[in-house]
Amino acid sequence: MSPTPNSPTADVQQAIADLQRQLAEARAELFAAERDEDARSRAAQVNQRLPQQADVIGLAFAQVGDMDAISFSENGRTSRR
Repeated sequence: MSPTPNSPTADVQQAIADLQRQLAEARAELFAAERDEDARSRAAQVNQRLPQQADVIGLAFAQVGDMDAISFSENGRTSRR
């Protein structure tokens, strides 16, 4: 037997359904926020590595006879003279 629309049991069941929906929405928002934070963290890590990778690529493409044209600065960065 199902509760009548205006019975206390129906009100409780509706409240439980509303709370379950709110909980699911909050979990989805939390998951999205964590995913966004992970993406921002990965992007920051990549941005930190880019200058180092550019230096390595520059060295890799330097011709062996042209190594004297590459200088090393105090901060470890390379550049062409």
